[in-house]
Amino acid sequence: MHKRIYHYRVILLLMSFVIIASCNILEDRDECPCRLLLQAVDLPEGQYEPVVYIYEGGVMKERIEVPVGLLKEGYVHEIARDRDVVIYVWCDSTGRLDFPVFDLNGTTVSGEYGEALPALFRDEVSIDTHAESMTVEIDFNKRFANLDIQILETEKIHGVSISGNNNGYTIGGEPLMDEFFHEPDIARQNGYVRLSSRIPRQTDDGLVINIKYEDGADSRILLGKILENKGYNWDADDLIDISIRIEGGTTGITLKSAEWNTGYDKDLTI
Repeated sequence: MHKRIYHYRVILLLMSFVIIASCNILEDRDECPCRLLLQAVDLPEGQYEPVVYIYEGGVMKERIEVPVGLLKEGYVHEIARDRDVVIYVWCDSTGRLDFPVFDLNGTTVSGEYGEALPALFRDEVSIDTHAESMTVEIDFNKRFANLDIQILETEKIHGVSISGNNNGYTIGGEPLMDEFFHEPDIARQNGYVRLSSRIPRQTDDGLVINIKYEDGADSRILLGKILENKGYNWDADDLIDISIRIEGGTTGITLKSAEWNTGYDKDLTI
């Protein structure tokens, strides 16, 4: 008999926990959490797991790794009501397993020295969680520019590197002042040396292409100054891709919309 009474008490206790944890029609609806539906309106192809960061008062409250594909279908997450929060969402379409490097104590993401920047996409939404349910649309922006380079090889080239003064972002999307340096592999085709890189937003004209020749000589292409003179917009929501062809003293540059919707209807040659 005592065992049966104890068993009933356990059941009642568990039921009370369920009632407290849930939000039913008999309760004050103001006590219910806000049910967020996070949904991407444009998700990059081949993305790694998007990561959602919820900040309140400048402090990270939650970090959520969303399984691949769910953000497009709609991912539901509950949060306390009546909060003014900022939601940051980042993803990397190259699928690097060590990205994002944001954590509970970190607020920046940067490229590795000697490597191209990860293919970063981000969005930021500020909301007031006053309602019981809300839909948050994630509209990703492309935070890198693909850089394709062709150099007519009139002299034997040993290697090419790209350098700049910004190498990443704060979690809020502001450029990170840090040295960018990438020395990509080169390929040869039809008399040209070809290589490619990915570069983050730059805040000055310090982007440089450095060419080293087999005989020990070197030359520098002041790409940042060229882009600035031609009106390249580093503040654009989606960074435009850059294609450059170097033939002796002649440098031709093409800005390309590539596969991401940047607002350009066609390539722009400058």
